[in-house]
Amino acid sequence: MAEDTFTRLGQLIGKIQGLPNGVHTQDLSGEKRAWRLAAGDEIANHTAVQPTADDWVIIADGPVWGHAVIQRQQEILTALAQTDHHPQALKVKVRPRSTPFDVGESRQASPVKPLDSQSADLLVETADSLKSDSLAQALRRLSRHRPKESS
Repeated sequence: MAEDTFTRLGQLIGKIQGLPNGVHTQDLSGEKRAWRLAAGDEIANHTAVQPTADDWVIIADGPVWGHAVIQRQQEILTALAQTDHHPQALKVKVRPRSTPFDVGESRQASPVKPLDSQSADLLVETADSLKSDSLAQALRRLSRHRPKESS
């Protein structure tokens, strides 16, 4: 759990020099304050709560934090029952990880299909008759995607 690189903004604000400790917790709604008290700072720092009428949806930063909420669910519900908040259940969701887009991988998945010779020739003819040099160059580049001629 300690190797998680995600840091909530509230934690960063609390570390600003010159601000009194606990400034960020004063702005929390009643439900969020109750969640922090019931779940503890460690879990609350890696989760977000979305209260509804009957259930509370808990969005965890990762599977480990979601599992921690599930493991302590009864304890947390009991602690919340001692406050003015009485959710019937906690529904845990895990925030999906963002995966970087790999251009090389996408090109391998869908290789460029060559143009037939007739279409490539038509692109060259059209490029020769255009007034726009940049569009003509683009059409000539496209026309190069013709099948390799065997010698």
